[in-house]
This record gives sequence, structure tokens and C-alpha cells, in this order.
Amino acid sequence: MARAREPRIVAELGRPETPDETAERKAANSARYRASKTTRNLAAALVATVAIVVALVAVVVRPDPGLDLSVDWHAIAAQAGEPVVDPELPAGWTANAAEFRGSTDERYWYLGFVTPRSGFVAVEQHDAVDDDLVKHTLPDHSTGPQTQTVGGVAWQAWTAPDAATAGNYARVWETTAGSTQFLVYGTADLDEFTTFVEAVGEDLP
Repeated sequence: MARAREPRIVAELGRPETPDETAERKAANSARYRASKTTRNLAAALVATVAIVVALVAVVVRPDPGLDLSVDWHAIAAQAGEPVVDPELPAGWTANAAEFRGSTDERYWYLGFVTPRSGFVAVEQHDAVDDDLVKHTLPDHSTGPQTQTVGGVAWQAWTAPDAATAGNYARVWETTAGSTQFLVYGTADLDEFTTFVEAVGEDLP
């Protein structure tokens, strides 16, 4: 008749485990296994996420730094279907927008330019004179108006007290020709701004 197996002596205890100690040891081993499995799963998920991000970055089309975003404002103005301001400017001026903006009832002609020294300047042509147009455009505490005559055209000129916080409206100049109102504004240096104002003035009706 075979003898019953003697209980295994646990080295750390120097004696066989009690049933409670065996249950506790198995529970602890299970907990460690589950924890290690969770850690491995998290690591695998992180690796997979990084791989997906790298793949997306690799396939997304990035803009070409040399891409020409300029528009031919002369051609667009010629197709406008109505008289719109179309200034002649020296080499180095780039138009990045030439279009009608606003709602159907209150639309206006808009030209935006980057100057040779990377400043910004734009002109708006409104078919009706609006006394509130400038007021709604000016940054707070702008100085002016002062009358500035450029190329024989008188403009009312305002200057923002802090160009750094004025956005695109560091300078705002306004004039009218008949029932049409023109607004020129931007961040360009005064000499470039004046060059643009003169070109606009030469094309007024």
C-alpha cells in the first residue's frame, strides 16, 4: 500500500504550509501575474499608438515651404464684373487675397498684400459710405484722425497706440470717392504703407 505524500516543507518557514498560507501564496502569485500582464498590455498599446502616429506623420502631405500662395490680383479684378480698385505696385509686393467679402447686401471688394519687407497691408472698397466703418475697425485709443494727402488724395489717418496689440490695424486710413468708401489698413512700415496708399489713390474712380 502506497504511503501518503508528506507535505512539502517550505524553506522560508522551515515547515509545511498551512492550508491558509497556501491559499495566500497562490492568491499573491495570481495578483503578481495579473499586474505583470496589465503592464505588458499597456506597453504593447503604447508601442502600437506610437507606431500609428509615426505612420500618420509619414503619410500626411505637408505643405511645400516653397509653395507660392500668391494670387494674380489684376486678373481677378478684371473678372470682378464691376469697377474695383486694382493698384499697380512695384516688384516685391505679393497679393494673398483678392475677392469680394461680406454678405450679399453688404459685400465689399478686398485686396490683401504682403510687402517687400514682410509687412501686411489691405484695402477694402465699400459701395456706400458708412460713418461707423472706421469706428468699428479702429483699435482702442487710436490717435487721429489726421489728414494725410498722398498723390493728391486726402486721407483721414489713425494710428494705434500699440502696434503689437493692434493686430492688422496698426494704421487705418480712410477716404471716399463719390459714394464709394475706401479703407486701407495694415502693419507695414510707414514708407511701404504710403507706397500702397499712393497706388490705391491712383486707381480711385
